[in-house]
Amino acid sequence: MFNKLMASQHSTLRDQILKSFESFLIPQLPSSPPDVEAMRIYLILPEFPLFQDSKYYVTLTLPLATAIQRLEKNPSKVLENWWSQVCPEYFLRLVDLYKDAVVYLLNGKKTLQIPVLYSSYITAALKLLEKLHKVNQKANHIEYDKFYIPEISNLIDIQEDYLMWFLHQAKVKARPSIMQDSVTLCSYPFIFDAQAKTKMLQTDAKLQMQVAISGANLQNVFMFLTLEPLLARSPFLVLHVRRSNLVGDALRELSIHSDVDLKKPLKVIFDGEEAVDAGGVTKEFFLLLLKELLNPIYGMFTCYSDSNLLWFSDTCFVEHNWFHLIGIICGLAIYNFTVVDLHFPLALYKKLLNVKPDLDDLKELSPLEGRSLQELLDYPGEDIEETFCLSFTICKESYGVVEQKNLVPDGDKIPVQNNNR
Repeated sequence: MFNKLMASQHSTLRDQILKSFESFLIPQLPSSPPDVEAMRIYLILPEFPLFQDSKYYVTLTLPLATAIQRLEKNPSKVLENWWSQVCPEYFLRLVDLYKDAVVYLLNGKKTLQIPVLYSSYITAALKLLEKLHKVNQKANHIEYDKFYIPEISNLIDIQEDYLMWFLHQAKVKARPSIMQDSVTLCSYPFIFDAQAKTKMLQTDAKLQMQVAISGANLQNVFMFLTLEPLLARSPFLVLHVRRSNLVGDALRELSIHSDVDLKKPLKVIFDGEEAVDAGGVTKEFFLLLLKELLNPIYGMFTCYSDSNLLWFSDTCFVEHNWFHLIGIICGLAIYNFTVVDLHFPLALYKKLLNVKPDLDDLKELSPLEGRSLQELLDYPGEDIEETFCLSFTICKESYGVVEQKNLVPDGDKIPVQNNNR
């Protein structure tokens, strides 16, 4: 119907509808609709073609987002439930519409004469995208990267935006010139692509380092005034290690430092060497230490040859704090802008985010095993138990010895059948 109304012969009627939407319908949308049927307007309106026209973003598209934000809790839940059930094509169009609106506002920020108007519109668009992102996490309509807005890196100063976000989180009062724009895009990290997130991470590292250095310098001034200079603290995280005992020394050194110390700029001193660490010594430290930790003699990791990825071994010969050390080393490398050569699969980062891995993650780590399990799932016959002769166990070779391990309690006694595969 909307497409027919857009035809040239219906231009008068279309203009009347547009005026009605702009002046009456959208501004008067209630925060608590009288019944569920009345809420269908929120699904129908975005399909009107003029909503996709940037000329009408300020009069149609963004006011609708504002109206959605005004919805009370129960109507908002109803709308989110409907969004979870729409087709992926509709959902993607809605996401793209408000991504485009955000870009439009960022491009035209200076042309919007009233700052409050800009702040309210971009907040409405971002909060609507946030709702859609929350729905998508459960409904899986589209891939997570469909929410990325790649233009952001060129449209805003990410470093400044992150600083404003940091000050807001810390509830620090800043000069009006710094905090004149209360909207921080860093509050909506799902719209940032890898390039933008890298810039954010670098900014955070610099900021955390500066905070740690300032804290150490302030304490040193206090110690000097109290005549206790021997308790002065270094503004750097200094590690003294021997090449002959690199892992042991690193464990010892890192265990005596607090979390605040770990955020200071890193300086590494190799015992008996006079080289000044201008960055090269630190990079060598990371390279040698990780090479040592990944040595097969420790059995900490298994390398899958068909994917060249690493995963944790269940038969290691070291204490568990070594794994903690690797985590600290990775964190130090990130904070000190050093790239480390660790090939972990996506499943690791999912677990860090408390997201449950699935079969696709196994396919990435071990393509052969993943394909085999997929063939088991896709097998059309009813004779799975007789054909595959499998139980809920796995056989693994460890240093020449093949071991059978249960995947579930008493897994060796449970055959894989059609109803439990």
